[in-house]
Amino acid sequence: MARLAKELRVWYPQSAVAIRFLGTSARSITIELVLRSLCRQLKLLYGLVDDETADEDDSSLTFSSLVRLFHDRLKSISRQTSKTSRPKPFFILLDAIDQFDDPMKYSFQFDTWLLRFLPRDVHIILSFLPIVDQIPIKDLFLQFTRNDETCLFTVPRLRPKDSEDMIRSLLQASNRQLTSEQYAYLLSTVEQNPKPLYLKLLIDVVRRWTAYADVSLKSSLTLPETIENAIEQLFHRLENRHGKDFVQYSLAYLVYGYNGISENELEDCLSINDIVLNEIYTHHDPPIPQTIHVPSLLCQSFLYSIEEYLCRKRIHEKYILAFYHRKFIELTRKFARHLRQQCHEHLIEIYSHEKLDYQRTIQLKKRNNQIIENANRLINSQITNTLNQRKLIALPYHCLEYGHEKDDLLRSKCLFNLEFLSCQLQSLGHTTFLESIRYCLRLRPNWTDLKRVYRAVWSIDDESITDTDATRILAEQILGFIDTEEIRSIYASNDSMKNKSDLEKLLHDCQSYCQTHENSFRPLYAGFPQETGALAWSFSPTTHVLFTNDFYALVLIDGSQGEEDEELFMYAYTVALINLQTGKVIENKKQPF
Repeated sequence: MARLAKELRVWYPQSAVAIRFLGTSARSITIELVLRSLCRQLKLLYGLVDDETADEDDSSLTFSSLVRLFHDRLKSISRQTSKTSRPKPFFILLDAIDQFDDPMKYSFQFDTWLLRFLPRDVHIILSFLPIVDQIPIKDLFLQFTRNDETCLFTVPRLRPKDSEDMIRSLLQASNRQLTSEQYAYLLSTVEQNPKPLYLKLLIDVVRRWTAYADVSLKSSLTLPETIENAIEQLFHRLENRHGKDFVQYSLAYLVYGYNGISENELEDCLSINDIVLNEIYTHHDPPIPQTIHVPSLLCQSFLYSIEEYLCRKRIHEKYILAFYHRKFIELTRKFARHLRQQCHEHLIEIYSHEKLDYQRTIQLKKRNNQIIENANRLINSQITNTLNQRKLIALPYHCLEYGHEKDDLLRSKCLFNLEFLSCQLQSLGHTTFLESIRYCLRLRPNWTDLKRVYRAVWSIDDESITDTDATRILAEQILGFIDTEEIRSIYASNDSMKNKSDLEKLLHDCQSYCQTHENSFRPLYAGFPQETGALAWSFSPTTHVLFTNDFYALVLIDGSQGEEDEELFMYAYTVALINLQTGKVIENKKQPF
């Protein structure tokens, strides 16, 4: 695909080429992010003066709206290239769509984002494996094209000449040479399985050969027969160099972390892992008294050993390391399957840590069972705020992946925690905020109280929380849809949720926040269903509901009340008529009566 992009500029000098190597960067891990970046590139490249949505910000668009925008812009550039001197034709190259994260959502549902008939002068070229994780991508694509196989092309195997060119190039890059016998042995092995990744892994093996090694002695010079064997040999070489436990856990953190793991997170996880620390401190004590931490140089040395197989993505304002090829991820998960739950537990531990220091006793078994009481692990604190986007999205994910044993922590720390929810909403945006809750509901479908929270907050939009107290908006929205009576009915009707009080605590926190921050009525942020008694929480203390029916509410915004001759009277300055379906003010009269 890279070579094709280069040749297209030669074959069509006036053309424009947009290429995406999928899964190698933060903006290429889902089809949604790729479409957003393509829309921006089209806007910059062609101007799109005829596009009615050209002035809109696509960062908050829903997926369906984004797809419509993408299709409209493709049609717009087709019209423009026929009238102006803009580049034509326009090529979009998407390499390895099988590398997408969460592929079952949209990526392989081609009819949800791809045009069956492209506009004139627009061409889209995709590459993918026929089957990935038992998903028949090729068959799905043929369904989309109505079994038209003329648009499919099978990439041929590497030719011997191509293999030779790649071998010479890779050896030259590492300043290595082979004897003629070694070179012939390598070339014959590659020809049995001519794949670029396999060739790259073999080069990592042969560049360690010495000039005097005899090819006839197969015991000294052996090459793995498959990609899987080559990767396994790579892992064993790493174990021999850095230590078995250290390597196994480090690889496991790489694949079980959310989209990978940052260097600081890797150090922190290893520093709370007593098994790894016991392996490291075998021949010497920790250098700092009452403190134990994995040596940073050891982590850097390990990452340097595999840097050619890693990609660095900027996700949630942090640089995250992950394997660039799916084959490494699959084999690592198989290689470290027994460590999966431990890895999620350690990641939960570091994301839950908010104090200045993390102390835990450790016994160094290979140092005469030396015990270090309350050893400071020197890990970073993970404060819950809008700047720590990584924690806001990763902590719920790892709690769910660990299993039901972490459900109490997930509910108390994340899903029914007003501060955590508010930071998620402000920092990640409404779309990601809702997707995080939906992901929890897919794995915990019986959590009726969480469904109620979701129904309460889904109508908040990104514009309403801009330059505003998002916590108050969130609290108003929850209070406007849920009342105490409803909480009792939710928990009474669900046997699996008896003795739960998370929603009640969330409601109490919302009430306390509104009272503390002098809450006033904000009808734009909540549509209050009449069946709840929570409408009053969107008013100041002097506000009253004068009349309600199924569709409307007449409310007193400000005024006074009194009692004369045992009769209650009200003097109103401002009255509003509110549509209870939308939460919007229909009429607002400011006159005394």
